[in-house]
Amino acid sequence: MLRIHTGDTVEWTNLDPVSHSVAFDVMPKTLYLKSPGDKASVTFTEAGYYTYRCNEHPQAPGMKGLVFVTD
Repeated sequence: MLRIHTGDTVEWTNLDPVSHSVAFDVMPKTLYLKSPGDKASVTFTEAGYYTYRCNEHPQAPGMKGLVFVTD
């Protein structure tokens, strides 16, 4: 779990030789990190719990996470 404040930006970087994605359960946003070194970010403007997963590897352990945004 990552704990941040409203207005903070989180950046994901693909450090693997395969593609990944960051798909949020409560947001209609999916980030695609297709190549090694690709980066994508989201600025969280509302407090809440934001769970996400990698749609490319849904069964892989560790391919999911939680961002907890507080005021």
